[in-house]
Amino acid sequence: MKRSKLKIMLIAPIFLPISRNLTYGGIERVISFLDTELIRMDMESYVVAPSDSEVYGKLIPTLEKHAWAITGYTIKSDIFSDLYEKHYETAIDYAIENGIDVLHDHTGKIIGSKAYKIKKHQINFPILITLHGSANNEKMEIYRDYKTPNQKVFFNAISKSQKRLFSEIVSVDTVIYNGLDVENYPYSEQKMPFLLSLGRLSQKKGQDLAIRTAKELGMKLVIAGNVHEADKEFYAEEIRPHLDMILDEIPYSSKWFEGYILPALKEGQIIHTGGVNDAQKKELYKHAQCFLMPIRWDEPFGLVMIEALACGTPVVAINRGSVPEIVEHGFNGYVVQDSADLANHIRQLNNINPRNCRNTVETKFSTVTNAESYVSLYNRIISTYNARKMTENALLNPRQL
Repeated sequence: MKRSKLKIMLIAPIFLPISRNLTYGGIERVISFLDTELIRMDMESYVVAPSDSEVYGKLIPTLEKHAWAITGYTIKSDIFSDLYEKHYETAIDYAIENGIDVLHDHTGKIIGSKAYKIKKHQINFPILITLHGSANNEKMEIYRDYKTPNQKVFFNAISKSQKRLFSEIVSVDTVIYNGLDVENYPYSEQKMPFLLSLGRLSQKKGQDLAIRTAKELGMKLVIAGNVHEADKEFYAEEIRPHLDMILDEIPYSSKWFEGYILPALKEGQIIHTGGVNDAQKKELYKHAQCFLMPIRWDEPFGLVMIEALACGTPVVAINRGSVPEIVEHGFNGYVVQDSADLANHIRQLNNINPRNCRNTVETKFSTVTNAESYVSLYNRIISTYNARKMTENALLNPRQL
Protein backbone atom coordinates (compact mmCIF):
# COMPACT_ATOMS: atom_id res chain seq x y z
CA MET A 1 0.00 0.00 0.00
CA LYS A 2 1.47 3.34 -1.05
CA ARG A 3 1.95 5.83 1.78
CA SER A 4 0.36 9.25 1.25
CA LYS A 5 2.83 12.11 0.87
CA LEU A 6 2.63 14.22 4.01
CA LYS A 7 3.72 17.84 4.41
CA ILE A 8 5.52 18.02 7.74
CA MET A 9 6.84 21.21 9.34
CA LEU A 10 9.66 20.77 11.87
CA ILE A 11 10.12 23.68 14.29
CA ALA A 12 13.73 23.90 15.54
CA PRO A 13 15.12 25.84 18.51
CA ILE A 14 16.70 29.20 17.62
CA PHE A 15 19.96 28.93 19.56
CA LEU A 16 22.02 26.94 17.02
CA PRO A 17 21.78 26.23 13.29
CA ILE A 18 20.52 22.86 12.10
CA SER A 19 23.67 20.93 11.27
CA ARG A 20 25.20 17.56 12.09
CA ASN A 21 28.66 19.01 12.55
CA LEU A 22 28.05 20.82 15.84
CA THR A 23 30.12 20.84 19.02
CA TYR A 24 26.87 21.10 20.98
CA GLY A 25 23.21 20.61 20.12
CA GLY A 26 21.42 17.28 20.49
CA ILE A 27 17.98 18.52 19.40
CA GLU A 28 19.44 20.10 16.28
CA ARG A 29 21.02 16.79 15.29
CA VAL A 30 17.78 14.90 15.92
CA ILE A 31 15.90 17.32 13.65
CA SER A 32 18.58 16.98 10.98
CA PHE A 33 18.26 13.19 11.03
CA LEU A 34 14.45 13.29 10.91
CA ASP A 35 14.43 15.86 8.08
CA THR A 36 16.73 13.65 6.01
CA GLU A 37 14.72 10.48 6.59
CA LEU A 38 11.39 12.18 5.81
CA ILE A 39 12.70 13.19 2.39
CA ARG A 40 14.01 9.66 1.80
CA MET A 41 10.52 8.39 2.61
CA ASP A 42 9.10 10.73 -0.07
CA MET A 43 7.52 13.11 2.43
CA GLU A 44 7.71 16.90 2.22
CA SER A 45 9.85 18.31 5.03
CA TYR A 46 9.81 22.00 5.96
CA VAL A 47 12.35 23.03 8.61
CA VAL A 48 11.80 26.31 10.46
CA ALA A 49 15.25 27.33 11.67
CA PRO A 50 17.86 30.12 11.62
CA SER A 51 19.12 31.10 8.15
CA ASP A 52 22.58 29.59 8.68
CA SER A 53 21.09 26.09 8.92
CA GLU A 54 21.71 23.22 6.51
CA VAL A 55 18.68 21.05 5.81
CA TYR A 56 17.74 18.27 3.39
CA GLY A 57 14.16 19.43 2.84
CA LYS A 58 12.99 23.05 2.51
CA LEU A 59 14.41 25.62 4.93
CA ILE A 60 11.97 28.24 6.26
CA PRO A 61 14.45 30.82 7.58
CA THR A 62 13.44 33.03 10.48
CA LEU A 63 16.55 34.69 11.96
CA GLU A 64 19.52 36.02 9.96
CA LYS A 65 21.74 33.73 12.04
CA HIS A 66 21.34 31.53 15.09
CA ALA A 67 20.47 33.27 18.35
CA TRP A 68 23.68 32.54 20.24
CA ALA A 69 25.66 34.18 17.43
CA ILE A 70 23.39 37.22 17.73
CA THR A 71 23.89 37.47 21.51
CA GLY A 72 27.59 36.58 21.57
CA TYR A 73 26.87 33.06 22.88
CA THR A 74 25.22 34.37 26.03
CA ILE A 75 23.04 31.58 27.42
CA LYS A 76 20.42 33.92 28.86
CA SER A 77 19.29 37.06 27.09
CA ASP A 78 16.25 39.34 27.24
CA ILE A 79 15.95 39.29 23.45
CA PHE A 80 15.37 35.52 23.19
CA SER A 81 11.62 35.87 23.78
CA ASP A 82 11.34 38.41 20.95
CA LEU A 83 13.41 36.22 18.63
CA TYR A 84 11.22 33.23 19.42
CA GLU A 85 8.04 35.23 18.72
CA LYS A 86 9.40 36.08 15.26
CA HIS A 87 10.35 32.42 14.79
CA TYR A 88 6.88 31.14 15.74
CA GLU A 89 4.98 33.79 13.78
CA THR A 90 6.89 32.92 10.60
CA ALA A 91 6.23 29.21 11.15
CA ILE A 92 2.50 29.56 11.82
CA ASP A 93 1.92 31.95 8.91
CA TYR A 94 3.75 29.65 6.49
CA ALA A 95 1.95 26.56 7.76
CA ILE A 96 -1.49 28.16 7.38
CA GLU A 97 -0.74 29.52 3.91
CA ASN A 98 0.81 26.31 2.55
CA GLY A 99 -1.48 23.58 3.85
CA ILE A 100 0.87 21.80 6.23
CA ASP A 101 -0.46 18.41 7.42
CA VAL A 102 1.34 18.36 10.79
CA LEU A 103 3.30 21.05 12.60
CA HIS A 104 5.95 19.21 14.63
CA ASP A 105 7.36 21.47 17.34
CA HIS A 106 10.74 20.52 18.82
CA THR A 107 10.99 23.63 21.04
CA GLY A 108 8.03 22.65 23.20
CA LYS A 109 6.80 26.23 23.48
CA ILE A 110 4.94 27.26 20.32
CA ILE A 111 1.52 26.88 21.97
CA GLY A 112 2.57 29.47 24.56
CA SER A 113 3.48 32.08 21.95
CA LYS A 114 1.51 35.22 21.12
CA ALA A 115 1.37 34.14 17.48
CA TYR A 116 -0.36 30.87 18.38
CA LYS A 117 -2.85 32.51 20.72
CA ILE A 118 -3.78 35.09 18.08
CA LYS A 119 -4.05 32.66 15.16
CA LYS A 120 -5.02 29.33 16.72
CA HIS A 121 -8.54 29.53 15.26
CA GLN A 122 -7.00 29.73 11.77
CA ILE A 123 -4.90 26.62 12.37
CA ASN A 124 -6.56 23.72 10.56
CA PHE A 125 -3.97 21.02 11.26
CA PRO A 126 -2.70 19.12 14.32
CA ILE A 127 0.35 20.20 16.30
CA LEU A 128 2.73 17.58 17.67
CA ILE A 129 5.06 18.63 20.48
CA THR A 130 8.10 16.48 21.19
CA LEU A 131 9.12 16.87 24.83
CA HIS A 132 12.90 17.03 24.47
CA GLY A 133 13.72 18.58 27.84
CA SER A 134 12.72 18.47 31.47
CA ALA A 135 9.45 19.60 33.05
CA ASN A 136 10.53 23.10 34.08
CA ASN A 137 8.30 25.87 35.45
CA GLU A 138 7.99 27.64 32.08
CA LYS A 139 6.65 24.52 30.37
CA MET A 140 4.37 23.68 33.28
CA GLU A 141 2.75 27.10 32.88
CA ILE A 142 2.36 26.66 29.10
CA TYR A 143 0.96 23.12 29.39
CA ARG A 144 -1.46 23.63 32.27
CA ASP A 145 -4.49 23.46 29.95
CA TYR A 146 -3.34 20.24 28.25
CA LYS A 147 -3.69 17.70 31.05
CA THR A 148 -6.52 16.03 29.13
CA PRO A 149 -6.42 15.18 25.39
CA ASN A 150 -6.79 18.28 23.21
CA GLN A 151 -8.43 18.47 19.80
CA LYS A 152 -5.47 20.15 18.13
CA VAL A 153 -2.34 19.57 20.28
CA PHE A 154 -0.59 16.24 20.83
CA PHE A 155 2.53 15.35 22.84
CA ASN A 156 5.15 12.64 22.55
CA ALA A 157 8.05 11.83 24.86
CA ILE A 158 11.54 10.62 23.90
CA SER A 159 11.76 8.03 26.69
CA LYS A 160 9.46 6.19 29.08
CA SER A 161 11.21 7.94 31.95
CA GLN A 162 10.41 11.34 30.47
CA LYS A 163 6.80 10.33 29.85
CA ARG A 164 6.45 9.48 33.55
CA LEU A 165 7.87 12.88 34.54
CA PHE A 166 5.39 14.71 32.31
CA SER A 167 2.38 12.48 33.04
CA GLU A 168 1.14 14.79 35.80
CA ILE A 169 1.34 17.81 33.49
CA VAL A 170 0.16 16.78 30.01
CA SER A 171 -1.49 13.90 28.20
CA VAL A 172 1.44 12.20 26.40
CA ASP A 173 0.39 10.25 23.32
CA THR A 174 3.39 7.96 22.87
CA VAL A 175 7.15 7.41 23.27
CA ILE A 176 9.48 7.65 20.28
CA TYR A 177 13.19 7.23 20.92
CA ASN A 178 15.68 9.49 19.17
CA GLY A 179 17.51 7.96 16.22
CA LEU A 180 21.08 7.87 14.95
CA ASP A 181 22.51 7.39 11.44
CA VAL A 182 24.48 4.42 12.69
CA GLU A 183 26.12 3.70 9.32
CA ASN A 184 28.07 6.96 9.68
CA TYR A 185 29.59 5.96 13.03
CA PRO A 186 32.86 4.00 12.90
CA TYR A 187 32.66 0.61 14.60
CA SER A 188 35.75 -0.82 16.24
CA GLU A 189 36.50 -3.68 18.61
CA GLN A 190 40.07 -2.44 19.16
CA LYS A 191 39.87 -0.16 22.18
CA MET A 192 42.47 1.92 23.98
CA PRO A 193 42.81 2.08 27.79
CA PHE A 194 41.09 5.40 28.43
CA LEU A 195 37.66 6.45 29.67
CA LEU A 196 35.54 9.06 27.89
CA SER A 197 33.12 11.67 29.22
CA LEU A 198 31.44 13.84 26.59
CA GLY A 199 28.93 16.64 27.07
CA ARG A 200 28.50 20.10 28.53
CA LEU A 201 30.61 20.39 31.67
CA SER A 202 28.18 20.84 34.55
CA GLN A 203 27.38 19.51 37.99
CA LYS A 204 24.37 17.55 36.71
CA LYS A 205 26.48 15.85 34.01
CA GLY A 206 28.92 14.67 36.69
CA GLN A 207 32.36 15.10 35.13
CA ASP A 208 33.76 15.46 38.66
CA LEU A 209 32.54 11.92 39.37
CA ALA A 210 34.22 10.73 36.17
CA ILE A 211 37.51 12.24 37.37
CA ARG A 212 37.13 10.59 40.77
CA THR A 213 36.45 7.22 39.11
CA ALA A 214 39.44 7.51 36.75
CA LYS A 215 41.74 8.29 39.67
CA GLU A 216 40.36 5.39 41.69
CA LEU A 217 41.13 3.04 38.78
CA GLY A 218 44.42 4.68 37.83
CA MET A 219 43.05 5.09 34.27
CA LYS A 220 43.29 7.88 31.72
CA LEU A 221 40.22 10.06 31.15
CA VAL A 222 39.34 12.30 28.22
CA ILE A 223 36.70 14.95 28.97
CA ALA A 224 35.17 16.57 25.89
CA GLY A 225 32.69 19.41 26.13
CA ASN A 226 32.06 23.13 26.43
CA VAL A 227 31.77 25.17 29.61
CA HIS A 228 28.74 27.47 29.65
CA GLU A 229 28.61 30.69 31.65
CA ALA A 230 26.34 29.17 34.31
CA ASP A 231 28.81 26.33 34.92
CA LYS A 232 32.06 28.28 35.18
CA GLU A 233 32.17 28.09 38.97
CA PHE A 234 31.70 24.31 38.88
CA TYR A 235 34.45 24.03 36.28
CA ALA A 236 36.86 26.24 38.23
CA GLU A 237 36.35 24.41 41.52
CA GLU A 238 35.67 20.79 40.56
CA ILE A 239 37.28 20.21 37.15
CA ARG A 240 40.11 22.63 36.34
CA PRO A 241 42.33 21.73 39.36
CA HIS A 242 42.41 18.08 38.25
CA LEU A 243 43.29 18.62 34.58
CA ASP A 244 46.75 17.63 33.40
CA MET A 245 46.27 19.05 29.92
CA ILE A 246 43.81 21.29 28.03
CA LEU A 247 43.58 20.94 24.24
CA ASP A 248 40.72 23.31 23.44
CA GLU A 249 42.54 25.55 20.95
CA ILE A 250 43.64 22.86 18.50
CA PRO A 251 41.94 22.94 15.07
CA TYR A 252 40.70 19.64 13.69
CA SER A 253 42.67 17.73 11.09
CA SER A 254 42.79 14.10 9.98
CA LYS A 255 45.74 13.67 12.37
CA TRP A 256 43.94 15.20 15.37
CA PHE A 257 43.65 12.00 17.40
CA GLU A 258 47.08 10.58 16.59
CA GLY A 259 48.82 13.94 16.68
CA TYR A 260 47.30 15.45 19.82
CA ILE A 261 45.11 13.09 21.84
CA LEU A 262 47.50 10.13 21.95
CA PRO A 263 50.54 12.23 22.97
CA ALA A 264 48.42 13.97 25.61
CA LEU A 265 47.31 10.61 27.03
CA LYS A 266 50.95 9.53 27.30
CA GLU A 267 51.87 12.66 29.25
CA GLY A 268 48.84 13.16 31.53
CA GLN A 269 45.95 11.34 33.15
CA ILE A 270 43.01 13.78 32.91
CA ILE A 271 42.67 15.57 29.55
CA HIS A 272 40.11 18.21 28.53
CA THR A 273 39.65 18.71 24.78
CA GLY A 274 37.10 21.51 24.95
CA GLY A 275 34.14 21.24 22.58
CA VAL A 276 34.54 18.71 19.78
CA ASN A 277 32.95 18.55 16.34
CA ASP A 278 31.32 15.52 14.77
CA ALA A 279 34.52 14.01 13.35
CA GLN A 280 36.46 14.49 16.59
CA LYS A 281 33.63 13.02 18.63
CA LYS A 282 33.53 9.88 16.51
CA GLU A 283 37.26 9.31 16.89
CA LEU A 284 36.96 9.53 20.67
CA TYR A 285 33.97 7.17 20.77
CA LYS A 286 35.71 4.71 18.47
CA HIS A 287 38.88 4.41 20.55
CA ALA A 288 37.57 4.74 24.13
CA GLN A 289 37.39 1.63 26.28
CA CYS A 290 34.28 2.93 28.00
CA PHE A 291 31.86 5.84 27.87
CA LEU A 292 31.06 7.20 31.34
CA MET A 293 27.64 8.69 32.16
CA PRO A 294 27.79 9.65 35.89
CA ILE A 295 24.74 11.93 35.74
CA ARG A 296 23.00 13.60 38.68
CA TRP A 297 19.73 14.34 36.88
CA ASP A 298 16.98 12.50 35.02
CA GLU A 299 18.39 12.65 31.49
CA PRO A 300 15.39 12.68 29.09
CA PHE A 301 17.29 10.62 26.50
CA GLY A 302 21.06 11.05 26.17
CA LEU A 303 22.08 10.95 22.51
CA VAL A 304 25.72 10.55 23.57
CA MET A 305 24.98 7.07 24.91
CA ILE A 306 23.74 5.72 21.59
CA GLU A 307 26.58 7.47 19.76
CA ALA A 308 29.09 5.61 21.92
CA LEU A 309 27.24 2.30 21.51
CA ALA A 310 27.18 2.74 17.72
CA CYS A 311 30.99 2.76 17.80
CA GLY A 312 31.08 -0.48 19.78
CA THR A 313 31.91 1.30 23.03
CA PRO A 314 30.11 0.10 26.18
CA VAL A 315 28.41 2.61 28.47
CA VAL A 316 28.66 2.63 32.25
CA ALA A 317 26.03 4.97 33.68
CA ILE A 318 24.24 5.90 36.88
CA ASN A 319 20.62 4.78 36.95
CA ARG A 320 18.83 8.07 36.28
CA GLY A 321 16.28 9.06 33.66
CA SER A 322 16.44 7.12 30.40
CA VAL A 323 19.65 5.24 31.23
CA PRO A 324 18.07 1.76 31.80
CA GLU A 325 16.10 2.11 28.55
CA ILE A 326 19.34 2.45 26.56
CA VAL A 327 21.95 0.58 28.59
CA GLU A 328 21.14 -3.11 29.07
CA HIS A 329 23.01 -4.19 32.19
CA GLY A 330 25.64 -6.80 31.36
CA PHE A 331 24.84 -6.73 27.62
CA ASN A 332 26.02 -3.38 26.20
CA GLY A 333 27.30 -1.82 29.42
CA TYR A 334 26.40 -1.47 33.07
CA VAL A 335 23.75 0.46 34.99
CA VAL A 336 24.90 1.34 38.51
CA GLN A 337 22.93 2.77 41.41
CA ASP A 338 25.64 5.01 42.81
CA SER A 339 28.89 6.64 41.69
CA ALA A 340 30.75 4.39 44.14
CA ASP A 341 29.84 1.43 41.88
CA LEU A 342 31.30 2.90 38.69
CA ALA A 343 34.87 1.67 39.14
CA ASN A 344 33.85 -1.88 40.03
CA HIS A 345 31.78 -2.26 36.85
CA ILE A 346 34.43 -0.67 34.63
CA ARG A 347 36.71 -3.49 35.78
CA GLN A 348 34.19 -5.93 34.24
CA LEU A 349 34.15 -4.41 30.74
CA ASN A 350 35.87 -7.45 29.23
CA ASN A 351 32.52 -9.23 29.65
CA ILE A 352 30.84 -6.85 27.17
CA ASN A 353 30.91 -7.73 23.46
CA PRO A 354 31.30 -4.56 21.32
CA ARG A 355 28.98 -6.12 18.73
CA ASN A 356 26.17 -6.04 21.31
CA CYS A 357 26.66 -2.29 21.58
CA ARG A 358 26.40 -1.72 17.84
CA ASN A 359 23.42 -4.07 17.48
CA THR A 360 21.49 -2.12 20.11
CA VAL A 361 21.58 1.02 17.99
CA GLU A 362 20.95 -0.78 14.70
CA THR A 363 17.83 -2.51 16.00
CA LYS A 364 16.39 0.05 18.42
CA PHE A 365 17.76 3.55 17.76
CA SER A 366 18.27 4.00 14.01
CA THR A 367 17.09 7.11 12.16
CA VAL A 368 14.94 4.86 9.97
CA THR A 369 13.12 3.43 12.99
CA ASN A 370 12.72 6.94 14.41
CA ALA A 371 11.30 8.40 11.19
CA GLU A 372 8.96 5.47 10.53
CA SER A 373 7.62 5.80 14.07
CA TYR A 374 7.00 9.52 13.57
CA VAL A 375 5.26 9.03 10.22
CA SER A 376 3.01 6.44 11.84
CA LEU A 377 2.27 8.91 14.64
CA TYR A 378 1.64 11.74 12.15
CA ASN A 379 -0.99 9.65 10.36
CA ARG A 380 -2.57 8.63 13.64
CA ILE A 381 -2.89 12.16 15.01
CA ILE A 382 -4.23 13.44 11.67
CA SER A 383 -7.00 10.83 11.92
CA THR A 384 -7.64 11.65 15.58
CA TYR A 385 -7.65 15.38 14.86
CA ASN A 386 -10.16 14.97 12.03
CA ALA A 387 -12.40 12.75 14.16
CA ARG A 388 -12.34 15.20 17.08
CA LYS A 389 -13.08 18.09 14.72
CA MET A 390 -16.08 16.25 13.28
CA THR A 391 -17.38 15.50 16.77
CA GLU A 392 -16.95 19.12 17.83
CA ASN A 393 -18.73 20.37 14.69
CA ALA A 394 -21.58 17.93 15.30
CA LEU A 395 -22.00 19.17 18.86
CA LEU A 396 -22.03 22.77 17.65
CA ASN A 397 -24.47 21.93 14.84
CA PRO A 398 -26.75 19.15 16.20
CA ARG A 399 -29.17 19.42 13.25
CA GLN A 400 -26.46 17.98 10.99
CA LEU A 401 -26.47 14.69 12.95
